[in-house]
Amino acid sequence: MHSDIKQKTEAEFSNATTQGEELEVVDIYKYPTQISNIKDSDEITIGDMHASFKFIYFLVRHGILEISQSEYDELVQIYKRHLAISNDLIDLHVATQHLPTQENLQLSMQEHNKNLQQGDNNYRDTT
Repeated sequence: MHSDIKQKTEAEFSNATTQGEELEVVDIYKYPTQISNIKDSDEITIGDMHASFKFIYFLVRHGILEISQSEYDELVQIYKRHLAISNDLIDLHVATQHLPTQENLQLSMQEHNKNLQQGDNNYRDTT
């Protein structure tokens, strides 16, 4: 089944409208307002999968996955929690990248102690 209506993200919308395509802009976080009835002989194609939840929407929209709106909403909440946790982990990784490793701290401390033992005045505590 090849649909004349293509599902596009908002970013793709402006490009597609200049090419004269008929579009349906959807919010993948909302239960589909229309469910297709596909047959075994039908063929459907999905575009870029930048967001993994797009696949769930696609399955529900085309009647491949049959779930209620409340089940769909629950999946949206789980997915959004996953995104929030992923973003927090990325932020934590970026924030801690500049911190020295345990090994580097130990080497710095060994170098500092060596300089103290050798009497290097630059490393003496003058307090």
